[in-house]
Order: sequence, then C-alpha cells, then structure tokens
Amino acid sequence: MKKNICLLLIAALMCSCAGQDNGKDDFITISIDPEDSQIVSIADFFEKIAIVPLETNDTILINAVYNIIPLNKRLYILDRRSSSVFIFSDHGEAKAVIHDQGDGPNKYTNASSIAVNGEKKELYVMDNQLKKKFVYDLNGRLLRVDTIPYKISQILFLGEGREVWARSSIEPEDGYIMNCFKQDELVAQYHPYHYENGATISFWESPFVLFEDGLYTHIMYNDTIYKYDFNYPKGGLVIKLGHAIPKELIALPMQSREDEIFKYLRKNKKVAHSPYLYISDETKVGVSYQYDGYNCFYIYDRLNGESCSFRGPHIGKVHIVDILYGTIACGDYFYYILDPSKYQDLETKKKSEIQSFYPELFNTLERASIDDNPILMVAKLNKKIFRNE
Repeated sequence: MKKNICLLLIAALMCSCAGQDNGKDDFITISIDPEDSQIVSIADFFEKIAIVPLETNDTILINAVYNIIPLNKRLYILDRRSSSVFIFSDHGEAKAVIHDQGDGPNKYTNASSIAVNGEKKELYVMDNQLKKKFVYDLNGRLLRVDTIPYKISQILFLGEGREVWARSSIEPEDGYIMNCFKQDELVAQYHPYHYENGATISFWESPFVLFEDGLYTHIMYNDTIYKYDFNYPKGGLVIKLGHAIPKELIALPMQSREDEIFKYLRKNKKVAHSPYLYISDETKVGVSYQYDGYNCFYIYDRLNGESCSFRGPHIGKVHIVDILYGTIACGDYFYYILDPSKYQDLETKKKSEIQSFYPELFNTLERASIDDNPILMVAKLNKKIFRNE
C-alpha cells in the first residue's frame, strides 16, 4: 500500500508572560524581500549530507512521519496515523517499535505526541484522549504510566531539570499554553496572544525551538517570533516579509483564519509566509520561509547588520521540494523526508540533473519502492555560507 509521508508542519503559537510586559524595545526587526534572493546549490548550503533509507520489514511499516527526534545516534519517529513510535539507528537500521494501542491496562488509545528526555533517558508518548503520559526507556520498554493535567503537543528539555510543556488545546480561562517546570515544580505559565491585535490563536505541532541564546516560540503565518530565557520573556524578532499574507486575513477569528489563508495561498503563488527561526546565536539569525512554492532562507549578521537571502537548496536545476514531502529541523540539521512517488513523476530531464549532480541520491531513488519506509536526507548546515565565503 502506498504510504503518505506527512509533512510535520513546523508552525506554532505566540505567547506572552502572564503579568509580564514584552516591550517592543527588546525586539529586532528584520525586513526580507523574497524576490531579492539567490539560488543556492545543495553542496554549498550543507557541509555534510547523509542519505538514510529507513529499514522496512514486516513489523516496521511507517504510514506517516509526524515527528523525528534524534538522540545518541538514534532516531525516534512518531507515526500518529498508526499510533506507533519507531526507533532506528542514525543509519536507518530498525531497532524497535512501540505499538501499545488498545483497551487494556497500560494501553493508549492514540499516540498524540512524543518527547525524549536525554537527562533521564526516557521516551514519553502522550495520549491526549486519556490525558496520560506513557514512559518508556530509550529502547522502547514500558516503565510506567503517568497522568497529565491537560493535552500536550510538545515537551522541550532545557537541561538542569527544566522543562517546557506546550498544551495542544486550550479552553477559555482554563490554563496556559506555555508551562515551565524546574525539577518537576511549576515555575511559570504563559497565555497565548497575537502580537498585533491581542487575539488568542491556535497552533499546530511544535511551537518551541531551542538555541544556545534562548527559547523561541512561533505561530504559523504570523510575523513575530518570541524569545524566552526559560521562564522570562526576552523580546524576540519581528519578521517583515515582502509579498506577505494580508494582515486582514491574519487578524480573522481563529475559526475561519486557517481556511481563508489556505484559500488565499492556493490562488496566489507568490506569497511569502510561515517564517521559522532555524538558527540563532550571538552573531547571526537564520529565518526560513515559504515563497512561490519554494523553501527560502535568510541570514542576518547581528554584528555588522548585513544580510543575504537564498532560494533552495537545488540539485542542479532541481529544487529539493520537487522530490520532497516534508522537512523537520533539529538544530543545525535538516531531516528531509523524500518522496519516491514524486521522484517517479519527475520529467526525464530533472532526473538527469539529479543523476549528474548527486549520483548517490539518484541511485537510491531509482531503487526505492513507494511501498518501502521513507528515505531521509539528513543535512548539516554549512556555517561558511553564513559568512558569504
């Protein structure tokens, strides 16, 4: 049966601290013109690339990739469609599968989200219907089942016993989206709000991303990325995209916003949207966004105020999206989920481009079956490109 690989929508929410003021003075404004970007090759954009076909056998069959968490040379993959968690080596060798769906004791109804706690060496599978957290060791052996107070979309571990929990849904006056814990004690909570008009918002899968200089939170389509020092707001980034989605659509009520924006994007191809922070440190900021059907990347140098923008990466003249079904960013690494069926539908000229510029990838895709588990392309960002070298 042909499997659909589901793009993990790297999108999220805006948060503000209850009782705190995120002053605009703490925000950096970045203006991006998507038309002012250069084509970049895959060889220039990444310093290291690995092609990782995930092993397929009778018990390891992935339907849809919703999340990938790398840790200690292993990949923990959530397939929400089958309510399973697959454990692979970083070379694609199948190690274990968790499929404890059922009605009996220590069984979950659905695997809603996963998290891996490197400090405690534990894997968490959240069942939001039962409001339970199933705790496994890193080899997939069940250790215990904990009750959770609300539905959880994401748990982020900041070290030294610090955790941030993101609720997957919220009712009016019933809790907070962002919940900060230290040594299992709740130390801060944040309400969701829209930066410009104060409207509460919904979010998708992964609201938070962590870098050395702080914790950031997003919402799909919007223009502001908030920064926190664990439990204290530290400003953030205001992204001014040229050719952006009209503000009147973003300001629509939550119930109709996503549908109206989706209709607008279907009718208008040259629209820049979904800014996402993929790198941040003391010297640079990297923002990805979508434009005209392509992944685009913007680099801002904090020290001298210079910037550069890229459209890509390309394999010869073939953009990576032509063979792609999804992307998951983890720090300096991009996990591209390749789609053999899209490759099979490519015109011969584009296949020849891939063969010429990336023979290993060409040979892997030529051998691939649409019934096999996904092929991952794991790519590490090239830091030299940030300095225009």
